[in-house]
Amino acid sequence: MVEPVFEVAAQEAVELFEKSKNRRLKDVLNVIKRTYHLSKAELARVKRMAENLLTWELLGFERSVDVC
Repeated sequence: MVEPVFEVAAQEAVELFEKSKNRRLKDVLNVIKRTYHLSKAELARVKRMAENLLTWELLGFERSVDVC
């Protein structure tokens, strides 16, 4: 089960990453780490979730494409 704080932190990381043009995901995650006072393990969990969200958003339109 995913704890809501990690979901919120991951979503916030994605939003910050999408809004900033010259920040890397690593930089955004450092901001999230300081904001939520996350440990290394917790930050790794948030990073995985944020990467999954970003991937899902990028590939989301392809779900409806029929590739017969």
